[in-house]
Amino acid sequence: MGDGADGNSKPGEQQYRATISIAVPGSIIDNTQSLERATAVAGQIARAAVIFRVHEIVVFDDWDSADGNSHGPRGWRGERFSGSGGSFLARVLQYLDTPQYLRRALIPLTPDLRLAGLLPPLDAPHHARMHEWPEFREGVAGGGEGGGGEGGAAGGGAYDLIIGTSEHGEVKEIGQFKFPPFRHALIVFGGVAGLEESCELDEGLEEGRREPQQLCHYYLNTCSLQGSRTIRTEEAVLISLAHILALIK
Repeated sequence: MGDGADGNSKPGEQQYRATISIAVPGSIIDNTQSLERATAVAGQIARAAVIFRVHEIVVFDDWDSADGNSHGPRGWRGERFSGSGGSFLARVLQYLDTPQYLRRALIPLTPDLRLAGLLPPLDAPHHARMHEWPEFREGVAGGGEGGGGEGGAAGGGAYDLIIGTSEHGEVKEIGQFKFPPFRHALIVFGGVAGLEESCELDEGLEEGRREPQQLCHYYLNTCSLQGSRTIRTEEAVLISLAHILALIK
């Protein structure tokens, strides 16, 4: 992947030294009709990320501060959670990423997580099974002060390859195109109304620079032959990762 391949690699073998991150909007949770559905959406994204060796999931709020849409406590059939859809999604993803034997110690049980235990396990490499004896196992250290961790893309959030996804993007066929070498790639997904609206609502962007094409190195349509009029974000994550990783090989 990227600059990770070397001369000793077997045909078809990948060296995952470069990293791939994905960015998903919180509005995909605000658009759900029940806690069950919201939890399932988070689980789908988590499974797709693990399957395709995603290094990091960035969750962003794409809500309109002018009218308060997609923000604030939300109720489903009498149940409520605190915060935005983005905070709900982040909590469920954090829960799923934590090895099962550490969840009781690290993750407070909140109403948001009531159904998270029913999701399919990630079965990620850092989730050691009972009968396995790995060289390293994640644990909890008591006492002392924890060191500050580095955030985003190996500390600094510097992505040298940013890929936006949209039905309005450019089509790159597998076998006819290959991404240039990179160290930290970020694949950005839009919300219910697409990546274009997510960028338009971002108050941190300058006026006149809120078009995805201006913010991404590549702006791609990863499912040009779609049969449905719409592709849900959780579906787009799975489709796009499969397509984009094929363009990286």
